Amino acid sequence: MKRIVFIVCFVLAAVVYAAGQIVSSSSLVVTKTALLEGYEQSIELSYTQFFNAEGGIDINYIGGWRFNRMFYAGLGTGLYLDVTDVGGAPWGLAPYNLQYHKSLLDMPLVSIPLYAHGRVYFTQKRWMPFAGLSVGGVLSTPIDDNVKYLNKRLAYNTCRFMLNPMVGMNYQINADMDLYFSLGYRGMTRPYVADLTQYDITVGQQFIGAIDLHVGFTF
Repeated sequence: MKRIVFIVCFVLAAVVYAAGQIVSSSSLVVTKTALLEGYEQSIELSYTQFFNAEGGIDINYIGGWRFNRMFYAGLGTGLYLDVTDVGGAPWGLAPYNLQYHKSLLDMPLVSIPLYAHGRVYFTQKRWMPFAGLSVGGVLSTPIDDNVKYLNKRLAYNTCRFMLNPMVGMNYQINADMDLYFSLGYRGMTRPYVADLTQYDITVGQQFIGAIDLHVGFTF
């Protein structure tokens, strides 16, 4: 009889313990899920290498809303540094040197990106691969150059459209901070010499591509 009572007590204790563990685990899951819902912000650094040998560095802040463990949408801004500008001012050369037709034009050293950013995460683990997309523009001041051989000044707009799809990996450091890396394709418009003669200059927009690498912290 005592053995039966002992077994029953042991089974009841085991059931209570298991139930407690299930409740505890469920609470932990709910807590982690809740932490990934709400306002979320990131600070990131990226390097862009354009196919025409030009390069740029971004320092960005992204703030937005994490809808759940899978979807995020926000807005980003910061500074873009045109560190290896390969543009020029061909009209500053010989008046009849037309070989610079179709060449890219000078850009400001510092610009301000402004874009919408979205992400989709593919797992619910500590390591989470994701796909992202940024769409917006790069804002900068116009450039005003003196065209000596035309005896006039020419001002052109330096603001650019930007499209930046990417894939990456997110690592959850703790409940409050993540580290992520991503590799993307950046397409950006750029002013160029659409037509150059000894009488006039026409400025157009050209779409150029690049590969960029991002590293950032989410908190």
